[in-house]
Amino acid sequence: MSSSNPFNLPRAHIRAQSDKIIQSQQLNSARTVASCVDTTNKLMRVDIVGGTGSHGLATEAKQDDQITKLTEIDTAIDSIDGKITAGSDDSITGDLQQNLVYGRFGGDGSLKAAKTSSDGSLITAPAGGTIITTDGTTSEQRVMILGNHNNNLRTIACGNGGQLQTEIDHSWDNTNTLINIVTAPAGATLTSTTFDLGQGVSHEIGAVEFFLTNSGTLDVEVFPEVSHNGTVWYGIVNAPTVNTSKQYTAFAQEEIGISVGHRYMRFQVTNNDGLASTDITLIAAYYK
Repeated sequence: MSSSNPFNLPRAHIRAQSDKIIQSQQLNSARTVASCVDTTNKLMRVDIVGGTGSHGLATEAKQDDQITKLTEIDTAIDSIDGKITAGSDDSITGDLQQNLVYGRFGGDGSLKAAKTSSDGSLITAPAGGTIITTDGTTSEQRVMILGNHNNNLRTIACGNGGQLQTEIDHSWDNTNTLINIVTAPAGATLTSTTFDLGQGVSHEIGAVEFFLTNSGTLDVEVFPEVSHNGTVWYGIVNAPTVNTSKQYTAFAQEEIGISVGHRYMRFQVTNNDGLASTDITLIAAYYK
């Protein structure tokens, strides 16, 4: 088998058969002269011409057409040699080299050729966002697991042994104002709005912190209340209260008797000064 003929085409056989057909047609188309004897024993010459009936003999015109077609076949065989070459690694090069794997892309269904690396491995890349590594740099390195952060893909970190490294990224929420600069006259008690931790919040990452502003630096006292549904409120048995005359006081939920696990909380703030009023602000903050 010739390396220039990967399909093992029988060119020599085709050419030999072509020559035989051409010679046969040439003989059939020639005028043949024969002799015969008539009834008087006289020698007569008889001309025999290729017939046009059902004897299977071709006319010169038909024979010429057959020779033309056979020549075209032979030329086509020769042209294949310049279009296909075969190497020892089963590669295909030349005019017939093609992308063999395609994928559909987008709503129009257009075809896109698949890409491979130098060793033939299929190259894949996630779509829909920029790839950003854990150190914040972009990379073309292919990764197996990605996470979506603000519509940007982030790689998932792992250790040297491949074990997954996890760290919960909690945000600090200090936007919960329960009492917003409300004046508490002498002897008056203010009731805060409801503080709702909501669902799905991890209460184990730290207690809720409360921040009290007492503008008049008067003697005030803070009492806690909890609820199972945000409507019915309960006092806490033997709960400690916060007594302070400072302008700024902070305390955690356990320090005022609210155990971890409560969702709904609110507070009563009493101005114990008998003469003056003070403006009260109470803010709740926590990691979520």
